[in-house]
Amino acid sequence: MISSPIRLTPNRAVLARSLLLLCLVPACTRAPPAVTATLDVGQVPLRLQLQNLPRGVTLHDGQPWQEGLRLHHVNADGQLAPPVAGSYHVEGTSVEFRPAFPLLPGHDYQCQFDPSAIPGLAGLTGPLEVQFRTEDNREPRTHPEVITIHPSGDLLPANHLKFYIYFSEPMLQGDIFGFFSLFDRTTGTPVPRPFRHTELWSSDERRLTLWFHPGRQKTGVNLNVELGAILQEGHEYELRINPEWTSRKGVPFAGPTSKSFRAGPPDRLQPDPESWLLELPTAGSSTPLRCDMQEPLDWALAHRLVQVEGPLPGSSPLAGEIMLVADDRVWQLTPAEPWRAGDYRLAVGVLLEDLAGNSVARPFEVDVTATGGQELDSDSLHYIHFTIPASPEAP
Repeated sequence: MISSPIRLTPNRAVLARSLLLLCLVPACTRAPPAVTATLDVGQVPLRLQLQNLPRGVTLHDGQPWQEGLRLHHVNADGQLAPPVAGSYHVEGTSVEFRPAFPLLPGHDYQCQFDPSAIPGLAGLTGPLEVQFRTEDNREPRTHPEVITIHPSGDLLPANHLKFYIYFSEPMLQGDIFGFFSLFDRTTGTPVPRPFRHTELWSSDERRLTLWFHPGRQKTGVNLNVELGAILQEGHEYELRINPEWTSRKGVPFAGPTSKSFRAGPPDRLQPDPESWLLELPTAGSSTPLRCDMQEPLDWALAHRLVQVEGPLPGSSPLAGEIMLVADDRVWQLTPAEPWRAGDYRLAVGVLLEDLAGNSVARPFEVDVTATGGQELDSDSLHYIHFTIPASPEAP
């Protein structure tokens, strides 16, 4: 049986040709699967997982992940804090973010992925956000405290530079300067922009070095000219810490913390070890050696850069407990073992500074261009020799 020929109308002819062309398209030209991104925030480190990346697109540690993968703390008002500091590690198509410090227990966080910040990923997938809450800490929640603030005295030079603040436990770090303020009690107004926004913490994360901005305290520098010095001689001030600042465990202070002081005349003279007065112990005793430095000096540097060597000819530092007393003006060493009769020397590093940044080696407001920009020998020492005489009771 011969079938009759099929006649196609023009529209049907176009449809037939389209169907024929579809049948001839190879299977390999099908659209590739879409790139997908997932964020795993169930544990630290947080993990970004990418799937179905096109051939030739690779991930590596050198890409700007600090822009593409961010973690923010969310405050009680739903506002995002600046990104949490941390490190990134890429393995294959997985990116891990490990915060520099433990996340606060019982707090909200938001993790964000922005593919447009990573070269090669822009347009392949969309941005992603995941908000989560950390588990509550079941450990006892004690309020943090300020143990001490140095300098400990209440009279500071008008060109004072920094404070050392000791806390009872590690504090929450990152964008801390909103919790600090300086109030001029003489004028009844806050001092604008007094701090240098650089966080400097000790290795145990309990001591903060809080700087006044050196550019405002150094005469003739741009900020000093534009904004003026931070402290005015004769004015009374109050350094305040906002009690809403929390410890690493997420617990705030029990109440406000402050340090009151008065600004005295500016100090532009270098510390002079030759003027220091020694109060010597007796041989066989463990009485502290006391050194009156004639002015308060930098608390941390005095602990690190002043030491006793001896009995000579030995040059090893003498073991013992170092303290600064009398408003940080008197340095003292209580020896680990009783003093022995003999010759000693007090070794003073020339980088030792007073409260205004003047060092034993040179004043803070030195004109580097005038001195030729000579570098200081950081290991250079100034020696003060003394003798502990023998006594009948000494062994």
